[in-house]
Amino acid sequence: MLIETRDVQHEVQGEEDKHKIPPHWMLLLQQVWRFGLVGSINTALDILVLNGLLLFFPTGLTWLILIYNVTAYGFGALNSFLLNKYWTFKHKRRITWGELVRFTSTTLLGMVGNTALFWLASCMPHTFITNTVIWTNVSKVLAIFISALISYLGMRLWVFVKH
Repeated sequence: MLIETRDVQHEVQGEEDKHKIPPHWMLLLQQVWRFGLVGSINTALDILVLNGLLLFFPTGLTWLILIYNVTAYGFGALNSFLLNKYWTFKHKRRITWGELVRFTSTTLLGMVGNTALFWLASCMPHTFITNTVIWTNVSKVLAIFISALISYLGMRLWVFVKH
């Protein structure tokens, strides 16, 4: 009878193990969740700076709005570097030049993608949305998605890789 009890316990424990997520997947899910949270903070900061510039220096000029966009993106990028380095990817070592160059390259690629999509979206006819601030923000949200993907892949696979 004791042997049967052990077999049943082992069988139940085996069933529980089937439903456990492997540790490497848990780490990946945790990183994606943290990256998303950091990205949300960066996005809020980005949009806040963009709208602050639009509020204090109103304009309808596309080239000036693009400069505002790049400036706002830069604030989010600085925040992104610090939070992703030390919290998302848990790199405790000092900042290296190589890390800064890789991060800057990834961020510039994300910024180019973000700005290009932002520009394309802002050039669309504004027949449905006539308010400059609203269509600027709609354009911004559309552009955020592609730059987030570029940013995550760049940081996960190139910038903060543990050797």
